[in-house]
Amino acid sequence: MPASEKPPDNYVAKGTCPFECCRYGNWTVLEDTDLVASPGSSRVVGRAMKGSRAFGLTGEVHLRPEPVVVLTAPESDGVLTADELPKNSIAFILDYVGEGYSHVYTRGKVVEVETHLSYAKYCFHPSESCWGETLWPSNERKEQIWWVKVRLPNGIVGWTDKTNNFGDKDACA
Repeated sequence: MPASEKPPDNYVAKGTCPFECCRYGNWTVLEDTDLVASPGSSRVVGRAMKGSRAFGLTGEVHLRPEPVVVLTAPESDGVLTADELPKNSIAFILDYVGEGYSHVYTRGKVVEVETHLSYAKYCFHPSESCWGETLWPSNERKEQIWWVKVRLPNGIVGWTDKTNNFGDKDACA
């Protein structure tokens, strides 16, 4: 596959909130959490203290795109054409958008496709409910890492991947 048709091995989806009802804004700090200068940095710039508040500003999801062979056209956001995701092509699952949809990298661009439970290790009957098969064994799948940028009440701004240390991120809860 030409490099122009593949996403970077370490993909960063900027400005994302990776689950249903995810929201940035006023959060509660559930555990003491070090904040670093940038995603992946070890330089601590501040500390969010348990019981205090923080303001979630933005985030980015770091992931390894998952290759999937297309068996039939999946449901899309209405603008995807058969030329963009043709049968027997390879697409790459990226970050989750919500409502069962994800960004998918195909033929050098990112499109939005229904992916929730719609691709598998093996599709017995290819259809919209199983449009593609992953090319990775389960032991090669890697967890996505959600980095969030937060501002503390004292004005300090920093990043953390310890997102479970914050509450009030789920607008549906």
